[in-house]
Amino acid sequence: VVVNAATPVLMPWIEDVDAVLWAGLPGQEAGHAVAAALLGDIEPAGRLVTTFPAADGAAPAWSVTPVDGKLPYDEGTFIGYRGHDAGRAATPAFWFGHGLGYTTWEYGAAELVGPGPNPTLAVSVTNTGRRAGREVVQVYLRPTSPDQPVRLVGWQAVTAEPGETVPVEVATDARMWRVWDEATSAWTELPPGGRLLIARGLGDVRAQVDIP
Repeated sequence: VVVNAATPVLMPWIEDVDAVLWAGLPGQEAGHAVAAALLGDIEPAGRLVTTFPAADGAAPAWSVTPVDGKLPYDEGTFIGYRGHDAGRAATPAFWFGHGLGYTTWEYGAAELVGPGPNPTLAVSVTNTGRRAGREVVQVYLRPTSPDQPVRLVGWQAVTAEPGETVPVEVATDARMWRVWDEATSAWTELPPGGRLLIARGLGDVRAQVDIP
């Protein structure tokens, strides 16, 4: 099934089909692009930029209709994949960052490299399939504070031939290690510590590293 849509759609039929190609907004070259992906001329290696709920209403923030002129943001910062990860909504059909291609990947052990409040993470990835491919290594931070949700802090795309192992370093974004303080109207640093998740999307975490 080829889905051509700008936003997530419900897929109650997902178990009845062999595969789904998310075309997004491909523009006037849609026909050529879809054909190239389906025939294997190109690697369909994109990643979802949003989370797809599994059912109607099964998201952290579903209703956006004001009642009596008010629309409370009760979900706070636990919106999208952050809310799903925190258990504030059911497991989604597809996580933010999800995406498959025509090969498979194996991740090695991960380690922190370099000092600093926003570290760089090193990991190796191996193309275990039979054709060349492109992988997007994603790093998420799970802060120590229970009132702070998980967040994407860095990513790096790599390509590899069949059987090839590629070292990857992912520099995390310093802006993701802070939180807005409404009392002072200023950014403040997150408490030290936490855990980094190395993943192909939050639904497929491959390694974890604790931050000292």
